Amino acid sequence: MERKDAMRVGGSGEPLALASGALPDWCEQLTSKCPFLIPFETRQLYFTCTAFGASRAIVWLQNRREATMERSRPPATVRRDDPAEFRVGRLKHERVKVPRGDAMMAWAESVMQIHADRKSVLEVEFLGEEGTGLGPTLEFYALVAAEFQRTSLGMWLCDDDFPDDQSRQVDLGGGRKPPGYYVQRSCGLFPAPFPQDGEEVEPISKLFHFLGVFLAKCIQDNRLVDLPVSQAFFRLLCMGDIKSTMSKLLHHAHYPSDGQSEASTEDGQETYSPPGSEDEDSKSEFILDPPKPKPPAWYHGILTWDHFQLVNPHRARFLREVKELCVRRRHIVSSKTLSEDDKNTRLQDLMLRNPLGSGPPLSIDDLGLNFQFCPSSKVHGFTAVDLKPNGDDEMVTMENAEEYVELMFDFCMHTGIQKQMESFRGTAEPPPSFSVDQDM
Repeated sequence: MERKDAMRVGGSGEPLALASGALPDWCEQLTSKCPFLIPFETRQLYFTCTAFGASRAIVWLQNRREATMERSRPPATVRRDDPAEFRVGRLKHERVKVPRGDAMMAWAESVMQIHADRKSVLEVEFLGEEGTGLGPTLEFYALVAAEFQRTSLGMWLCDDDFPDDQSRQVDLGGGRKPPGYYVQRSCGLFPAPFPQDGEEVEPISKLFHFLGVFLAKCIQDNRLVDLPVSQAFFRLLCMGDIKSTMSKLLHHAHYPSDGQSEASTEDGQETYSPPGSEDEDSKSEFILDPPKPKPPAWYHGILTWDHFQLVNPHRARFLREVKELCVRRRHIVSSKTLSEDDKNTRLQDLMLRNPLGSGPPLSIDDLGLNFQFCPSSKVHGFTAVDLKPNGDDEMVTMENAEEYVELMFDFCMHTGIQKQMESFRGTAEPPPSFSVDQDM
């Protein structure tokens, strides 16, 4: 099966079918619906041949064929041009000039926005320098990737109180920078959560839009950049792994749509009333349906508690302790063997370890927490956001601590990064044939 797929997608006898998109529909359906049947290399080959238009597909197939023939040629054989061979077309290159320094990020954003819809290859030169071609272009991509890692942008999760051990002086191409200039975390980069209805998230969403355009151009022009994203963020970029993709497909197969018409009665019979048949009372009544909850984001359910512990270890460790206390409390309350006095005694013994590392244990009430999220760094530009309506007035107790843990996890890994991910996805949505093969 895999050999047949590879021959179908990459066979030298069907370059025009690949370049013109004349492959049968089952090729795309097979790669999107059943990616586990096809090896990653074949899916990547299909993606390269179909994602960037006919001109790039033709040039890529010709280069691939020449490389294959070069590898099969004996070492002692001198290469000679075959008069029977010819190349069809050549990619257009467009050259731009940008300055170095602090203004390069703004220039890069303008270049990417203008060049995003074009199929030509982007080449970059630096103002006042003589270098042209691949070298300055690769340096430009490397410098922009480094700028995206700046702490001052506020895009990525970072912690002022617990700096990562990886933070050090580093030179990513723009000169040696002090510790803290870039977000350097052993787990990699992950979007920082923001209040979605505040003004702080708007510039951050624009930066993620720019990041999506930048990475899409890197994929289109086959440029490699050093951007150390976390496994959790990479999982979001790929929209989960194959297992989660298949789970969604099976769910939609069993539950096709939630938006079907509800114009039927309980017994399935449609009702119809001719004009003028309503009584006067029914005309005066107008009952509104309750507002429907906001649907979850497209990536909801992809990230788990393990990913939360990876990208935000200090907060996740504390919340896990709180959750364990809630589980112990639930067992004590539901116990049928303990008396009321024993239950009260054991409930009073439920304590958290002192966050300072030393000192007496503390109860949840002693912490003085409310239903608010406070960012771990000042670069994010806000002090707190309510996890629920009037969250600043509701204190966290043993009775509602489990709800607090769930809301905090949901905000950090789902609702707090929704606008950022939507902005990114609008420019760099991965194709159906591209998914992660392993659980990450």
